[in-house]
Amino acid sequence: MARKTSSFSVTRVIAEKRENLASARAELAMLQDKAHLVRAALHFVNKVADHATAIGFTKWQNLNVWTGSAPEVSVTIEGYVSSLKQGAVVEILDNAMACGFEAIGSEDYLNSWASQRNFKLQQNVAGVDVTIRVVANINDSEVCRKVQTGTKLVETPVYEIVCA
Repeated sequence: MARKTSSFSVTRVIAEKRENLASARAELAMLQDKAHLVRAALHFVNKVADHATAIGFTKWQNLNVWTGSAPEVSVTIEGYVSSLKQGAVVEILDNAMACGFEAIGSEDYLNSWASQRNFKLQQNVAGVDVTIRVVANINDSEVCRKVQTGTKLVETPVYEIVCA
């Protein structure tokens, strides 16, 4: 049985664009209403991010404002390091915790061509959830390096299309 589809229409495209515009306007209004809260949160974020940038890390800020809920600020700070126990990473984490952030965990990402540890810190500032992720890309050194500890064999199903 053939599926019934609706034809393409300029009117439908225009209606979708109007809906998107209305949604963007609602999000903008929410951000304007919460600007004073976000400004306070960004003060703490910038203290941490500016310090990290000064010692060679880069930063990306991503501000999410969800209609009907609290604003959320996410920042990623990334750099290359030779040690996780001293130097830039320790400085950044200590500075973030001095600004009231709480370390909530770390996770390693390893493969044959890269190794990194991600540290996650969180704080709620004036009703704004703030998350800072510090990404430390490990440069192999005598102090800190990636070491192969084994191998893993993974079976993956293989598919193909067969027509009679």
